[in-house]
Amino acid sequence: MRRGVKFAAVLVALACWWHSGAAHGQSAATATVAHTISGTLVNAKTGLPIGDADVYLSNTRDNKRAADTKTDAEGRFSFSDLRDGKYELRATHRGFVGAYFQEHHGFWTGIVTGEGLESTGLKMTLEPQGILYGTVTDESGDPVPQARVSLYRTDENSGTGKMQRAGSASSDGAGSFEFPRLEVTICRWWASPGTPPIRSPCRMRTAA
Repeated sequence: MRRGVKFAAVLVALACWWHSGAAHGQSAATATVAHTISGTLVNAKTGLPIGDADVYLSNTRDNKRAADTKTDAEGRFSFSDLRDGKYELRATHRGFVGAYFQEHHGFWTGIVTGEGLESTGLKMTLEPQGILYGTVTDESGDPVPQARVSLYRTDENSGTGKMQRAGSASSDGAGSFEFPRLEVTICRWWASPGTPPIRSPCRMRTAA
């Protein structure tokens, strides 16, 4: 009889131990789904908040989108209930150049979530798009209509400084042309109405 009692006691103890371990495992698993990535999106030139922007969060492990949201009127965004991992944060808005968090020259910063890691209070910036415009004129100052205008920019990613074609357009009847939705950078343009290329002054303004 005593052996039966002892055996039953051992079974009860094992059951309690297993239940405690399972509960601890569930608690640990639950704890991993408790991280938040949040911050503010602002205009890189003015520092003003960008509201109603689209913000996307992707997991770098499989490059799949984990979540998406929109910024509020103060440019704030937040993603909650995130597991431990490394994420990419990207924002877009009309009139701005879409970008990842801390993106520079084709590289950006990933955001790691985990115990003791800070992933809130982030400051994300977007560069306003530029509009390049000007007028093509001949040597006497008269406008040149239907001139083909080519836009070039420096390839900053390769580090060679090589010029790359960034777009083309045609001047209107008054010789005017425009390249909208451009990243604000150093550009050069040439116009050629069937004669040797003409390089002329132009102006750029931001769209936002």
